[in-house]
Amino acid sequence: MTDSPVRPPFEANLTSEEFARWYWTVVELRGFCRRAGLPVGGVKHDLVERVAASLDGRSVAPPQPQPRPPGPLCEPLLDTTILPAGQRMTRQLRSYLELRIGHDFRVDSHVREFMTSSSGTTVADLVAHWEATRDTPRSQPDAQFEYNRFSVRWHAAHVGGTAAECRAAWFVYRSLPLDQRPFPEE
Repeated sequence: MTDSPVRPPFEANLTSEEFARWYWTVVELRGFCRRAGLPVGGVKHDLVERVAASLDGRSVAPPQPQPRPPGPLCEPLLDTTILPAGQRMTRQLRSYLELRIGHDFRVDSHVREFMTSSSGTTVADLVAHWEATRDTPRSQPDAQFEYNRFSVRWHAAHVGGTAAECRAAWFVYRSLPLDQRPFPEE
C-alpha cells in the first residue's frame, strides 16, 4: 500500500511549485498573506496568485478596487425593469424570477453570463434568455467553484451517491496533490 503524500506546512520556505500542487482554503491563503504582509483582499484566484508570487520572490500589483455594485432594484419589479451594468442576482430579483418563471428557476452559468455581460437589458430579456437556454447543455462550473466542479464529476461517476458521500469524497480529494487526484483538471 502506497502512503499518500502529506501536504507540506504553509510557510514562506515552500516553493511555488509545491504550493501549486495542493488545495488551500481561502482562510489559509489570507492567513499566509497576513503573516507575509501581503494584501488579503480579493477572490481566491487573486490570493493564490499573490502567494505564488511571494513564494517566488516576485512582486504582484496590489488588488484594484472593484466598482460598487448597484443596490436593490426599484420596486415594484416588472418585466420592463432595466438591469443596470453590474447588477447582481439579489434576493429581490431571484424572488421575482421565481414568481415569473416558476420554482424551476435556478441561477446557472447561462444566467450568470447574461448578468455579467448585459447592461441596460430588462428583466424580460433575462426571462427570455433563461427560457432559451433550458435545452443548452450545462457548462462546467468556473474554476473558482472548485467544489461544484468536483461535485458534478463525482455525481456523474457515482450515480445515486448522496450529498454526504460527495462531501466526504471532496475532503479526501482536496487532501491529495493535483497529480494524484482521481479527476484531473481539464
